[in-house]
Amino acid sequence: MSPKLQAIYSEIEDMRSFADESYLATSYFVIFLLFGFSAEQRRTFETEAKKIIAKARAFALIDAEPEGGVIAAVEAAYDSVSEGHIDVETLNEVHVCPVIISEKSDASAFCAIVGGVDTYLRKRDIIPEWKSFLLLETKTEAAADWLDAMTDATIQLSDNAGGSCRCCILTRQDENGFSVAEERLLSTVLFVAFLHVVRDTRESVGRHIGYDKSRPELLFYTAQTAFVENPIVTRIFTRMKTLLETLIDRPRAAERIDMKFIQDILKDSYSKMPREGGFVSLLPLYSVMSGEINDFSRRLKDFAEAHYLSFIQTDEARSEIYSRIASEFLQKYIRAGLGVDELKTLVGNEEEIAGLSKVQAAGISIAELPAYPAKNNQSPELIEKYERCAAWLKNEILTAGKRLLEDFFRSDYFMKLPKKYRSAQEQLKNAAEGMGEVIRQRKKLDITLRLENDPDEKWTNEIIKDDELTEVFIKHIGNLAMAENDLDIDAELSALVDLLYQKSKGLSGSGGAATYMELVSYTCVDPTGSASLGCAETIGKALVFPIKINNYDVLGSRAYIWGSRENRLFDVLEKNSQKIHSGGSVSLPLKSNERFAVLRVSSAFARKDISRVGGKEG
Repeated sequence: MSPKLQAIYSEIEDMRSFADESYLATSYFVIFLLFGFSAEQRRTFETEAKKIIAKARAFALIDAEPEGGVIAAVEAAYDSVSEGHIDVETLNEVHVCPVIISEKSDASAFCAIVGGVDTYLRKRDIIPEWKSFLLLETKTEAAADWLDAMTDATIQLSDNAGGSCRCCILTRQDENGFSVAEERLLSTVLFVAFLHVVRDTRESVGRHIGYDKSRPELLFYTAQTAFVENPIVTRIFTRMKTLLETLIDRPRAAERIDMKFIQDILKDSYSKMPREGGFVSLLPLYSVMSGEINDFSRRLKDFAEAHYLSFIQTDEARSEIYSRIASEFLQKYIRAGLGVDELKTLVGNEEEIAGLSKVQAAGISIAELPAYPAKNNQSPELIEKYERCAAWLKNEILTAGKRLLEDFFRSDYFMKLPKKYRSAQEQLKNAAEGMGEVIRQRKKLDITLRLENDPDEKWTNEIIKDDELTEVFIKHIGNLAMAENDLDIDAELSALVDLLYQKSKGLSGSGGAATYMELVSYTCVDPTGSASLGCAETIGKALVFPIKINNYDVLGSRAYIWGSRENRLFDVLEKNSQKIHSGGSVSLPLKSNERFAVLRVSSAFARKDISRVGGKEG
């Protein structure tokens, strides 16, 4: 992803804000002990936590490596929230959640670490309740070691007051073999942990995931979460990509390329010529004194070139004009919907060059040379030289545009133009691919529903009618093609991408969150209609468990539905529980209609039910 796209991505993510009532209000302090987390994974985990929980200080993240002083960190975190009087019911009970990324951590010290934390908390008369989460890489030999460690720790901690829940196991492949984004796994960990400390769902979640000593072999469960909220990153990047591709693939224009731009290029040069009223005046030619009659014609021509034609006399002057012609011609060419291949056919094509070089009007008016003053006696031969020079000069001025175009089409400036245009197209293609990659990555995270009356479906057809946008876009492409160095290329690309972004902003921010969910509710107006069932099926696909189980068909599950009762999606999910693979559901109404979530939690299963651990059956 380019730096500009990354900056836009971050800006859009920062828009994702919700009203206070759109977060979970937890009742207990939660400590997450992180095993095997990189700094980036830790930041992601914290970011995802703040998207779910209302009280950012009601949880703590602690890196739980043996030499890291885990107990000291737990003590500091607890004392900090105690002194800060965070808004929870009590600090006499604390929920401790080890979260393990198995391939990056050592299982050998796990029991000692959690046992030490458990002992420390109990010595302070604090009751810990344990919930462990294992992100298991089943292909590694360490997978079996971690299952051993989780088994020992769960049994060990369950003998104490407060006790232990079963261990939640998640892998990076779902039951159908498809990869699961790590952010979704971490969100599931957080949602399970936080729902267990929400007053309305605490008892239900606790019963469902609690360790049952009467069935000691059922030590594990799995879970998956589907958040339904405005997928602003996907929607805005989709708009940007669609708009870019639509503007690139412009239909070919029926009319020829308008070459009158040469008049605008030469307008400044024309304005510097001697003038009288609104006309170019040739009268100053008479200021050239006759002198030696033999070199008079040469001096007359030198004067004319110096005062009227200097803009085409030097290589530097012509080079500047050719550069402007190249930029303007390419923009006209792009506006006509023509491609690189058509441009290449013009190289050396004298017939086409002649047609393109025709300028219907010079865009300038030239006054006739007035009669030679009668009081100045001059020979007819000398006066004829003045008149012949004036006629020559007038023709030179009037045909300057045509000759410049002819020379341009035969110059290196034009020869190089197809390559420059192709390079610009490749830059645009890369930008579109960068946007597409963002969309593909977000599809692994976002639940994108097919909505009725979705304004985005009409948006492109409307925005493409914006002539001003088209003109600015074409200018950026022309500038991009003519850029001489990487710095200029990056600047033009950034400006072009920013243009797309500013035009593509739509449903976003807190207001956009509610607007999007209203579209979801509108789509679900008929709980048994195809649109509603389509939404339920999409959510159901997102709730496929992130693990392969041998006896999957007999694995039960329960769904926790969190959202506004006023949103018709609530009714759709309750009435179509089979679509979300649920054997029963628990409702957690949300006051605001800005987001929706479904947590699916499996029934208990044994270690032997886990498929292919370390290359072997569980």
